[in-house]
Amino acid sequence: MTHHGAIILMMLCLMLSAPLLTHAETHSGSAPETPAKTALSDADFNEGVRAVREKDYRKAYLIFQQHAESMQPDAQYNLALLLKSGKGSPQNFKQALVWSWLAQLGEVEPAVELAQDLLDMLEEKSVKDARGQVLERLEDGIAKKDRSAVMKIARYYQQVEGEPDMGQAYTWYAVAAALDIEGAAEARDEAFDDVDEADIVNLQEEATTLFDAFVKQ
Repeated sequence: MTHHGAIILMMLCLMLSAPLLTHAETHSGSAPETPAKTALSDADFNEGVRAVREKDYRKAYLIFQQHAESMQPDAQYNLALLLKSGKGSPQNFKQALVWSWLAQLGEVEPAVELAQDLLDMLEEKSVKDARGQVLERLEDGIAKKDRSAVMKIARYYQQVEGEPDMGQAYTWYAVAAALDIEGAAEARDEAFDDVDEADIVNLQEEATTLFDAFVKQ
């Protein structure tokens, strides 16, 4: 089974056993959604989905948690689903938001809607804390020289930060482009259009400093 089909199956299993929470006080089901490309092995992914189908939600939770901690976007999305619906672990909307945002930054498309649903359930203090946790994980990835974290942190400043910080988004896209990461140059050039001309030189110098630190052995 492909990851594409497995996520759909997982969502169907969750909905059939207990509808997903869609706002703070009521529960309702939603149509299956399709994520972007996945990184888990088929064996691991299908084991987690099989656990959901068999209603062994704790096992599924632990499987997806392990891979989510390793920054696998598809596992982060599934972990967010479990935390939102309270399967395998008590409902935790703030942590579900953290994982759904990380999945979104990893280009799992349905994570965008999931994150928006969760934002509607939380007060600003919790949202701010969730943002901080996301940024902390991304900065940890940068410190560990994780190339995938470079594009994610650029997207963070563009998509997740309370007010989009296009200067920081441009800076990190510039770093990613220098690393020849796919799609980075195009994203950098698009971000450039939203940056104040007076800030460009400083941002480019910052990007050079960040790049040098990243590639330093």
